[in-house]
Amino acid sequence: MDEIFVKFIIIVILMEVIETENVVKVRIGTVMLRDDKIIQLNINDDVTLEVNDIIEFNKEINNFTRGKRHLILVITGDRNGNTNEARKLSMKLLKDENYALAEALVVNSLSTRLAAKFFFKVFKPKFPYKLFKSQIEAENWLNNFL
Repeated sequence: MDEIFVKFIIIVILMEVIETENVVKVRIGTVMLRDDKIIQLNINDDVTLEVNDIIEFNKEINNFTRGKRHLILVITGDRNGNTNEARKLSMKLLKDENYALAEALVVNSLSTRLAAKFFFKVFKPKFPYKLFKSQIEAENWLNNFL
């Protein structure tokens, strides 16, 4: 019985190590390389993105992708915002057609949805992007680019 328990603990520890190799915690959430090779950004509730957050997200994305174009799934939290400087840096990244193959943005709050719609109406990225209300719809859309 003890041997089975020890094996179980070892398996759990190994699973955590494997999982954390593909998930990185950052100040405002997590960056994850999924098994389907989609980069998923999870943004916590009640945060304002700053320039350093955008830089940190992109550093981790590049660590996973080694600079290759990729699919991005962003899951926003409730009541997110960004500084003007962070918005300007985001616009610069979205001008780069080599930044991503496509980006899906799952927006959970009305205020964030309105801000995102306005942002994308004024500024159009150089790659396909779309706003979604559900993660499943966003994943289905991104799968068209695999």
